[in-house]
Amino acid sequence: MAESGLKTPLKVAVVGAAGKMGQTALRCLSADPSTEVVLAIGRREETILGVEVSTDLAAGLDRTKPDVLLELTSAASAPGHVAVATERGIPVVVGSTGVPFETLAKLSSDSVPVWSVPNFAIGAVLMMRFAEMAAEWLPDVEIIETHHERKLDAPSGTAMVTAQRIAKARTAARTVPPTVTLKAEGARGGMVEDVPVHSVRLPGFLAHQEVVFGGIGEGLTIRHDSFDRRSFEAGILLAVKSIHGLKGFQVGLDLVLFS
Repeated sequence: MAESGLKTPLKVAVVGAAGKMGQTALRCLSADPSTEVVLAIGRREETILGVEVSTDLAAGLDRTKPDVLLELTSAASAPGHVAVATERGIPVVVGSTGVPFETLAKLSSDSVPVWSVPNFAIGAVLMMRFAEMAAEWLPDVEIIETHHERKLDAPSGTAMVTAQRIAKARTAARTVPPTVTLKAEGARGGMVEDVPVHSVRLPGFLAHQEVVFGGIGEGLTIRHDSFDRRSFEAGILLAVKSIHGLKGFQVGLDLVLFS
């Protein structure tokens, strides 16, 4: 387990254990011999995938003393959970999206890192990197992201980060003129760093994103699809094992994929 620099197994606490992502995390962390789930936190006491779930985060952290906390709840709850962990010197991987980066940055320090991971799918990280590369040459771009109907925030964290990185990578301003007549409010999407973003929420979907570039006589579409939550497992494992090599507040798995 070279990534963490800690003894095997790495002790992990999971907050949001009852949710779909929480169950995905419990499954992959329990199956990996180099990690051990020592604490699972949910809204009620129960057993999920053979793991006992409790409700008191502070008491649980004091009792189990994990090496890292994996936060998988919501934008409303995540900051409080991160604060409880960092106050105890426990690094945190935040999978909850919609939390302002400045909020998380204030809770981190060089010795207690906080790492926001908008998407744990390796393919999604590659999609963002490819979009960043393309933006240097094709400044006209729009993002279409599609998620399940239960997702609370829009645009998704992945779309927000993708737009921000595209804006930073651009060497020229977008040339597409504004729509003169808008027949339905929001039809052109929401603007994130001068990148139009369209959010779709429908049953039957999980997590999907298209980054559509247009140039003179050509188009380029970069698309990623997560059809199953198993697509997030490799990234979850990579994040919890790698966070001890980071300092302060960081964003995105590409920090370790492309280092």
